[in-house]
Amino acid sequence: MNLPAETIPTVNSMEPQQAAQHSDAALADADRVQLALAAGAIIGMWFWDIRDDRFTIDEAFATAFGLDPALGREGIPLSQIVATVHPDDQAGLAAAINEAVERGGAYAHEYRVRRHTGRYHWLEANGRVEHGPDGTPLRFYGVLIDAATRRLERILSELGERLRTLDDPQEMALLASETVGKALDLSRVAYGDMDAAGRHIVIEQDWLADGQASLAGTHDFETYGSYIEALRRGEDVVIDDVATDPRTIDQAANFRSIKVRSLANLPLMDRDHLKVVLCLNQDEPRVWSSDEVLFARRVMDRTEVEIARRAAEHRLRELNADLERQVAAQTAERDRIWQLCSDMLGVADDKGVWLSINPAWTRTLGWRQEEIVGHTSQWMEHPDDVARTRAEIGHLAAGHETFEFENRFRSKDRGYRTLSWTAVPENGLLYCIARDVTNERAQSVAIAEQTAQQDRTWRFSPDLLSVIDMPSGAFDRVNPAWSIALGWNIREIEGKPYNDFVHPDDLAASLTAFERVRAGHPVLRFENRYRMKAGGWRMLSWVAFPEGNKLYSSARDITAETEQAAALVDANELIAAKERAERQQRELQNEMAHRIKNTLSMVKAIVSQTMRHAETKQEAAVTIDQRIAALSNAQDLLRQTTYTSATIHEVVRGALKVHLESDDRVTIKGVRLDLPSQAALGLSLAIHELATNAAKYGALSNDTGHIRIMWRHGTDGAFHFEWREEGGPEVMKPARRGFGSRLTNQIVPSYFEGSGETAFTPEGLCYVLDGKLPMETPASPDPSPRRRVADHG
Repeated sequence: MNLPAETIPTVNSMEPQQAAQHSDAALADADRVQLALAAGAIIGMWFWDIRDDRFTIDEAFATAFGLDPALGREGIPLSQIVATVHPDDQAGLAAAINEAVERGGAYAHEYRVRRHTGRYHWLEANGRVEHGPDGTPLRFYGVLIDAATRRLERILSELGERLRTLDDPQEMALLASETVGKALDLSRVAYGDMDAAGRHIVIEQDWLADGQASLAGTHDFETYGSYIEALRRGEDVVIDDVATDPRTIDQAANFRSIKVRSLANLPLMDRDHLKVVLCLNQDEPRVWSSDEVLFARRVMDRTEVEIARRAAEHRLRELNADLERQVAAQTAERDRIWQLCSDMLGVADDKGVWLSINPAWTRTLGWRQEEIVGHTSQWMEHPDDVARTRAEIGHLAAGHETFEFENRFRSKDRGYRTLSWTAVPENGLLYCIARDVTNERAQSVAIAEQTAQQDRTWRFSPDLLSVIDMPSGAFDRVNPAWSIALGWNIREIEGKPYNDFVHPDDLAASLTAFERVRAGHPVLRFENRYRMKAGGWRMLSWVAFPEGNKLYSSARDITAETEQAAALVDANELIAAKERAERQQRELQNEMAHRIKNTLSMVKAIVSQTMRHAETKQEAAVTIDQRIAALSNAQDLLRQTTYTSATIHEVVRGALKVHLESDDRVTIKGVRLDLPSQAALGLSLAIHELATNAAKYGALSNDTGHIRIMWRHGTDGAFHFEWREEGGPEVMKPARRGFGSRLTNQIVPSYFEGSGETAFTPEGLCYVLDGKLPMETPASPDPSPRRRVADHG
């Protein structure tokens, strides 16, 4: 084949002889160039006038080098061409050009050039340098051939040679990663094994370009995008820019942390399961070509083939070694097997005459070898089995094999034994193995009977027996007791989820129990309610245990038992309530008797003390009547609370109500507080005395006086009560102390285990009571319902 005429540079300054030499030299490379043309591999042509350093190129060449085609037609210096070459390849290219220019003749060299896309591409320059008659270099012309594919093929071939020198799969995987990384000028390449779930990738070791960090370890694919499903389907995942691709844009920050901007992940499947992923990483955006992805895939496939081959070779060596051991063991143990085998081994001719038997015959049947060898076995066969046995021997003699043929042989002292035969004819001999299955057949009969018994138990058991498929939670089988207990037809239960029948209030606990069984833990005496077909619910008590993916359960209807137990509980509660009521009544009676005694004692004290201090009987009678009335009011309050306690608000208001004509004469301030009965009676008498005194001599004796009552109760039980008068007549300390003073300052404080003090200040009378209350009567921030007494503050 010859190049088209228009593609061969014309040199006007050549002499005819020189032109002929130039033509001959060009034709010497014609075959190679024409092959490249036929394959579409030539991507440009050039002509370099060495003397003028004028480098002319066609448009295809200019495009390949990222140059302006117009300048290429006019001619540019060689240095401008060399500037587009990869920095790592410029020195080698310069040396190759200088060497070709110096010696003349053919020239071929591979190097990388920067394309218009900004990426470097492998090219091969093929050309020729012509010298003048005096040896001066004149011109240099040639073509550019796309060398990327051929280079990758060469790298792939070299990889195959190197892989054959390795034995460790990890080393082979690392070599494959290095090969792809260097060939495609990547930043990182790694082989990753997938876990069983196909979610995590485990990288043992990765190939790294300079300045890159290793990603060895375990990684979750979902951290780096939404393309894991494509890999699980066996699809290649190629992403030019993770920052813009919709599959990875949400995880772009994660990729930045590992210096990945573009990627190609190639899956390797094993029986439709994701096994290995070859991960190609680039730290800048990259438009992946189909040739690059195909090259990486071929590297991966070739590496996996070599790994599999090496594993097969190892396995084969192991199998050969194992086979040799087995052969040696079989050779050494063949006689032992013959001697010790529990099965009856024998060799017979095609007529059924025994030629050789092993000792198992004697152990099984009791006959000596010499009693059997040289004869057929017809004399030992059960009469009912003779015809069948003779026919089977004829079947064997005709070249057919026998499997699991059974007959009965008479033993020397154990009756007939059932034998199961396997026999193979070969070269006119019958090789036979017989196994004594007498006990097995007896066991089969027993098992059949046991199975029948189990079936009867299944059909007639009053308990609800079932088998549940744990993955689906549906009933596989239920026994007839289900229909009897719940009314459902068996077909209406089998195949339905068990929780379709569970009471809604019991569903959560039932699911929890089911998950416990699914986890392998038996459940004993779990109770829930199951829906009846006719309506209503039955209470069931369950025993369940797992085996495989099935749940075997037995449920007993305990509805009647549950109702009886509930009725018993109700009866016990009624009995207990009656006992509590009777006990409370006795306590109330005791309390009333105690209070009556205390009240009578207090009345006695009031009468005696009043009589002692009164000046006249009439005064004593009035005072006694008022004090007993105050005591009666306090008792009324206690009666409303079953004589146990009264709120302090009620005590204060009750003691004041007979002394007040309007609500604006008294201010009450204090927390809600329950007073024990004795304290309530005492405080009521004290307030009555204070109010009576105020009405006679103090703040309530005129129209302007006012009384302020306040109290507080601490968390430690301390109780403080104050009575302050203001706006009344001038206060005068009495000449003598009467019973009222003794009541307020001594008797009442004793009920609070404290002290009382009365002071006659210029503002008015002031009474302070300090003591404590039991801790079981805590203060409350909410006051009791008010009567018509003004509370301020």
